[in-house]
Order: sequence, then C-alpha cells, then structure tokens
Amino acid sequence: MDSFRTLSALLLMTAVVVFIGYSMMPSLPTGFAFAGPFRPASHLQFFHDDTWVDDQGQRQVSQTIFDEVFRLIEGAQHFLLIDMFLYNDF
Repeated sequence: MDSFRTLSALLLMTAVVVFIGYSMMPSLPTGFAFAGPFRPASHLQFFHDDTWVDDQGQRQVSQTIFDEVFRLIEGAQHFLLIDMFLYNDF
C-alpha cells in the first residue's frame, strides 16, 4: 500500500510540474498578443443569458449576450478572437 501512495504522490507531483511548465509557455500565436491603451471602466455593459425553471416546471430562457455578440461580429474589420465559457445543467 505504501508503494501505491508513493507512486500516486510521484504522479501527482509530475503532473503539477508539467502543468506549471506548460502554463509558462506563450499561449497565443505570433501577432495575437495585444497591449492596448488604458481605458477606464466608465462604459462597461453587462450582458447576460438566464435559463431557469419556473413554478410550473417550464424552462424559461432570457438571452442578451448573443444579440451583442452578433452585433460585434457584424462590425469586425480584421479578425475575431472569441473566448467564451458556458456552464449550466441544460
């Protein structure tokens, strides 16, 4: 049993070292790094998509994010770099 724990600890430490080493590598291809000018947060907007089940058990959806995403895509002039995450039980 001690050899199993030792092997498990060694594998975990190896995984951590590999993960740290990989995360220190440059993540974006050449030309995608961008450092723009400072912009104060005075014009922020919050867009949200809500999904819930109402009192009658019916799934309800209220979406505002994709309307804005499609508006921004339509106005793009050079390229799009989109980083999105979604999480829910549906």
